[in-house]
Amino acid sequence: MPPALAVLVLAPLLTGRGFGLVGDMVFVPVQPWKDAWTGSDGGVPRAVPSDAWVSLATQVVPGDLVQKAVLLLVLAGSGWGVLRLLRDLPPAAALAGAVLFEWNPYVHERLGIGHWALLCGYAALPWCALGARRVRDHGWRALASIALPAAVAGWSSPSGGVMAALVVMGVLGAGLARRQTGVGSVVVAGAVLVTVNLAWLFPGLLNGADQSADAAGAEAFAARADTPFGLGGSLLTLGALWKASIDPPERSSVVLAGLALGLTCVALAGLVCGWRRVGAD
Repeated sequence: MPPALAVLVLAPLLTGRGFGLVGDMVFVPVQPWKDAWTGSDGGVPRAVPSDAWVSLATQVVPGDLVQKAVLLLVLAGSGWGVLRLLRDLPPAAALAGAVLFEWNPYVHERLGIGHWALLCGYAALPWCALGARRVRDHGWRALASIALPAAVAGWSSPSGGVMAALVVMGVLGAGLARRQTGVGSVVVAGAVLVTVNLAWLFPGLLNGADQSADAAGAEAFAARADTPFGLGGSLLTLGALWKASIDPPERSSVVLAGLALGLTCVALAGLVCGWRRVGAD
């Protein structure tokens, strides 16, 4: 099901050769090598090392095929990861979770603005959770299961690396609190996460670029309400991108946005009940 949904979403791009050029998502036939791809040009390593991988890949495969392959793997991989993560649930529930994770306002808006590298990290998150669960259950011997998805996230963008680290340490931290995970496993897992993120951490710390916070930039790129239910309702329904021109028109519908908000509330209520049941056990 996840691969089929990915093909359905990307069908307009897959029907022939050519590029999908939108926002920051600009692939070219052969991407030349630049020092910026590794963060060694003195700039802030925002797209490090994802552009390096694209540059290397387009030396042997045409850029439009690289783009199609990346987007297919991102969408299908995200849904497949959730199916694996929820495999103990009834099939219908696991499939619903996979479809929601694979295609939702967050994914739609990030594709619309061209943040493909961020979505690579997003797609790795359920696999990071799976790996962390294995480490929780089997100790340091299962650390390899978090290294690959964490590397996919961290080698696509700094944001992806941070998200992956939060997911892994969140699962292991919960296991530590319940005495399901040893302190040693958590420490070694942290070392693995730092190691796979050195590709952007190293140049970010040593290249001397000005990385101070900019209040004007924070305001410009802050979340914006894209539903009739304000900023809180927009965030709860996985939207609120700062660029209004990317918003799906359906987000302004009281009926559709209200349905999404209602389903979110039901899901949150189920999550709370699940936590209480686990706590009682």
